[in-house]
Amino acid sequence: MDTTGSGTGPQKIESLIDDLTCEDLKDSRRARGAVVAMGKDAVPHLVRVLSDYKGWRRWEAVKALGQIHSPESTEALVEALGDRDFDIRYLAAKGLIHHGHRALVPLMDGLISHSKSTWFRDGARHVLSDFSHSGSRKLLSPLIRALKGPTPALEVPLEAQKALDALLEKQGSGHRSGRTAKHIGH
Repeated sequence: MDTTGSGTGPQKIESLIDDLTCEDLKDSRRARGAVVAMGKDAVPHLVRVLSDYKGWRRWEAVKALGQIHSPESTEALVEALGDRDFDIRYLAAKGLIHHGHRALVPLMDGLISHSKSTWFRDGARHVLSDFSHSGSRKLLSPLIRALKGPTPALEVPLEAQKALDALLEKQGSGHRSGRTAKHIGH
């Protein structure tokens, strides 16, 4: 395996993705490190791995997404919270925690869009519980209560929207109405 070659083109990324197998753990870890070093250019390829492959490659892909700090990787991790595989959901949650509070807005969007998914809600609750211990308790407590409550599919979108509005107001974002409008009808 050559992880030292130059370039970050699609062929290089695909070659590294081919090495994300459990056949040789050292090569797999080196390949993941090289993919992570490519940053956001690698994200679309890693997202494809999550949808096209099975097994170890998916596990390595979601771990790599957790190490790449970009809006695109955060969005991919949020989507992975709804994955059918528990390990992928768990690693996605860990990756979002690693991304820190910048993951909150995309996570609120995800909770609004995927509020009916038990898997998604469980993964989001893991992330939010961690964040609530790091200074966001007041903002996140009502949402966490909704996630634990008797009717989360109904309560979570409302609490997530309140948290999203508060986050966007705190950020001074002018995109607030656009974000809210995208969820009307969900």
